[in-house]
Amino acid sequence: MLTSDHVQAFQNCPFFSDLAGMPMWRLVDTAEVRHFRRGQVVFRQGDPGGSIFVIVAGQLSVTKSAPSRVLRLALLEPPAAVGEIGVVDDKPRTATVTAVTDSVLLELTRAAVFAAWDDYPEGMKSALFALAAIARKSAEWETAALMDVGARIARLLLALGDASGHVAHSQVELADMLGLHRGQISKHLTEFRRLGYLAKTPGRITIISRAGLAREGG
Repeated sequence: MLTSDHVQAFQNCPFFSDLAGMPMWRLVDTAEVRHFRRGQVVFRQGDPGGSIFVIVAGQLSVTKSAPSRVLRLALLEPPAAVGEIGVVDDKPRTATVTAVTDSVLLELTRAAVFAAWDDYPEGMKSALFALAAIARKSAEWETAALMDVGARIARLLLALGDASGHVAHSQVELADMLGLHRGQISKHLTEFRRLGYLAKTPGRITIISRAGLAREGG
C-alpha cells in the first residue's frame, strides 16, 4: 500500500527533486513497493538495468567486483536512490546493492521515469545533477575502497554505529560488506579495542571513541 511516506521519499530524493510541479501521487502510483531483508541482494553487478530504487527506509551497501577483491563503495540511506545510471541508459548494473538492514524501497521503471520527464521536462535537470554527483563520488568511493584495511574497517564501523555506539552486525557480516576475511576483521577489532576505541565486550561491538576511529579512517 502506497502512503504519504512514499510520496515524501520521492520529494526528498535528489534524482526527482525538480519534478516538484508534478503531482507526486501520480509518480508514486507507478512505483512498486519492495521489501528486502537484511543481507538480501537488491541487484547484482551485471544484472539488467532499467529501473531505479528510492530508499524509503533502511540502509544499503554498494559494492563492486574488481580483480581479486570486492570493493565496498558506499552505504546509502534515505533520501538516496540506487540504479540511477541503469534507469537512464538501460545498460547492465555497474555495482551490487545489498540491504544492510531490513529495507523498504520504491522501484520505478525506466518507462515511468521517462513518461514523467515527457510531461515535466524540467525534471531532467535534477536527474542530470544527480548523475554528475554519482560520477564524481564513484571515483572517491573507489579510491577509499582501495585504502588501508584498518581505515576501511574504521569507516564502516562509524557508518554502522547507532547513537549509543552499538554496531548490530557480526564480524562475518562486516567481512562480507568489505570483501575481506573474518580474520582480518577480528585482528583490527582487537587492535581498536586495545587502543580504547571499542568496548571490550565479548560478542558485541560498541564504539566508545568515534574520534579515535575517525583518525584511523583518515
